Amino acid sequence: MGGASAWKRALACMAAFALVGCADYTTRKAQNDPDINPDPYEGFNRAMFGVNKALDAAIIRPVTYVYRNTVPDGGQRAVTNFVHNLGSPVVFVNSVLQGDQQNSFATFWRFMVNTTFGVGGLFDVASEAGLKNRDADFGETLATWGVPSGNYLFLPVFGPGTERDTFGRVVDIFFNPTVWISPSWPSYAQFGLTVVDKRSTNWTLIEDTFKTSLDPYATFRSGYLQRRTSEISKVRQMCVSGAQ
Repeated sequence: MGGASAWKRALACMAAFALVGCADYTTRKAQNDPDINPDPYEGFNRAMFGVNKALDAAIIRPVTYVYRNTVPDGGQRAVTNFVHNLGSPVVFVNSVLQGDQQNSFATFWRFMVNTTFGVGGLFDVASEAGLKNRDADFGETLATWGVPSGNYLFLPVFGPGTERDTFGRVVDIFFNPTVWISPSWPSYAQFGLTVVDKRSTNWTLIEDTFKTSLDPYATFRSGYLQRRTSEISKVRQMCVSGAQ
């Protein structure tokens, strides 16, 4: 237990150190007022949002449009199931680090059942059997360890996030077994499938926001921060309940 706690503290300190380096640019008012969602990098974020919008218009949206209109609904569900199954090791590791034994157990057995009986994860046999879990990532894990969120940060392709979540995404890459496979095409294929699947899943939301919002950047930022705050609040409550 002592070694594990020391390791967790070390990772938390590393993340906090990285966040402090980025937080030098934060205004005092934003730091001291909890009612403000600080966006001191707004100039950079809006520029990256523009880059992302251009990439979406040139590549991601056309590919997703063809995907949505040529692949049957059953095939799209299979892709979603496959992508989620490939992400199970990341969810499992973070569930363990968060001390969520129930989700760790469910994620492990979901992966085993769906990989074995669901044709490599194309079919979600585990859910049909009543075995469900929740997503987990290292950004959440850092939050349960007390690392602050830091400021809002938007990166092309990866989309909206915070400094903590961005650091967490980098760590999650190394929790994914496909990145350790040589040749490297499986990890690229997984990334491409994930991008198209997420764009397809959120198609209506994204299209409507661009069509109706006066400031799509601010709309996406607000929506992300609200959703992420809610997710992390629930995870913290589960961790507290599990520790009692």
